[in-house]
Amino acid sequence: MELDLWTQSLVTAMTALWTKVANFIPNLFGALVLVLLGFVVAKLLDTLLSKLLAKLGLDRLMAGTGLTKLLGRAGLQVPISTLIGKIVYWFVLLIFLVSAAQSLGLERVSATLDMLALYLPKVFGGALVLLVGGFTRAIGQRAGAWGRRRRGVGLRGRPWANRTGAGDHHQYFCRDQPVGGQN
Repeated sequence: MELDLWTQSLVTAMTALWTKVANFIPNLFGALVLVLLGFVVAKLLDTLLSKLLAKLGLDRLMAGTGLTKLLGRAGLQVPISTLIGKIVYWFVLLIFLVSAAQSLGLERVSATLDMLALYLPKVFGGALVLLVGGFTRAIGQRAGAWGRRRRGVGLRGRPWANRTGAGDHHQYFCRDQPVGGQN
């Protein structure tokens, strides 16, 4: 009698377990298909975007602004077009991972990944503002250097920086002497 109760409880527990496993397996395969599809789509977008940006000359343009040197000092030795492609790759993959987590019923993981996916465009927007600022700064520096060269002004706006001679700078501070230092 007592053995039948234990057996019946064990069979009921095992049936419930196998029912849950049997219901979970299609969701698991669906999540795996989503992740694999995400890898394929992300890699395709990475490759296409990297090649398109390289063809458009983004790497050359960014090398002219000094951004490539700045990234090199930060330890990133990749072209800008490849870097943008990798960012898009991880963003697309993250979106597919959110969908896979939702299909598995992992609500907390899905919510966390979703918050990260919604936060990343803000980070990239900030990086874009910094990029435009750096580009504008480089253009301004080049224009300023060009203007100083045209006026004959040397380093840091000091006209005497391009001259040779020990006492030549004195003439620029003494208003009573004519330019050239001789009376």
